[in-house]
Amino acid sequence: MKKTVLLTGANKNLGRKIALNLAELGYNLILIYHQDDLSKIETDKLLNQYNCNLSWYKIDIKNENEVIKMYDDIKKKAQKIDIIINNAAIYHDNSIEDKNAEEFTNVLINNVLGTYLITKYAIPLLNNDSCILNISSSNSINTYYPESIDYDASKSAINSLTHNFAVELSPNTRVNAICPGWIDSSTDNLNPEFYQQEQGKILLKRFAKEQEIVDVILFLISDKAKYINNQIISVDGGIR
Repeated sequence: MKKTVLLTGANKNLGRKIALNLAELGYNLILIYHQDDLSKIETDKLLNQYNCNLSWYKIDIKNENEVIKMYDDIKKKAQKIDIIINNAAIYHDNSIEDKNAEEFTNVLINNVLGTYLITKYAIPLLNNDSCILNISSSNSINTYYPESIDYDASKSAINSLTHNFAVELSPNTRVNAICPGWIDSSTDNLNPEFYQQEQGKILLKRFAKEQEIVDVILFLISDKAKYINNQIISVDGGIR
């Protein structure tokens, strides 16, 4: 029987790559996005080449009522959920001097509260032997960027959510997080000197390809990882 995956931030970047890989493997997909309808349309066209059951929801994951309404609709369709991938996140990089309370709070609320709400209200719909994977960041562990202080704090909080939900949902649901470092698809606007500096910190001396991150995700949500639980896993090429 095909498993159903709920994926947030599914319309572009890493989320799109995850969705395409899941579709190719035959998973049923519940895909969530908030903004950028053009990216959603493009992703949907790419997914059409695969034979998978697919539904899209355009919601603000930090809006409790919208999250509840979405799950009510999923329940009416008699859908159960096997896997959740909490991928959606935002950031506003600027200096600490320029970063105001509204920006800081918006990043925290979207990334942390959004992950919490998506997970909390999914619980009644989870199948036994389900799993949840949170996409965190190396910024939450061993890389520090003052211009991303709010984003870094939000990802550290997601690690904490991971541990608490692992305790709460055991033994029927596994909960883990991965912490990617730099991904080559996110380097378009980097200063060349900074790019070289950041590569120099990585033992493999390069940024990750998106597919390398997705491969770890696919393993952790698979039955091959059924005894991996309550873990925060770095996928960063080795940071020194």
